[in-house]
Amino acid sequence: MSQSTEFGSPLPRQASDSPMFKLIRSKVTRLFLTKHGLWTAQVQDAAHFPDDSMAQTAVHKLHLRKVELYYLFDHLTTSEYDFTISLG
Repeated sequence: MSQSTEFGSPLPRQASDSPMFKLIRSKVTRLFLTKHGLWTAQVQDAAHFPDDSMAQTAVHKLHLRKVELYYLFDHLTTSEYDFTISLG
């Protein structure tokens, strides 16, 4: 992505008051979207979105396909309690 547009914000390095984090994940590669519009396998480097509408906006602006909203319960690692909702 050549523009300097950023989406979401980085995950905090320590737990916050938020019970879960919302990330965008590719259904095909299982990689997470970063705030710079790139993809990463590291959940710590993924952009998180405060609400679903901001994630939908990023999906629309970046013309993403085959992605899902990934609800992360632990801010540093994935777990069996995480779940996803298809975004397209």
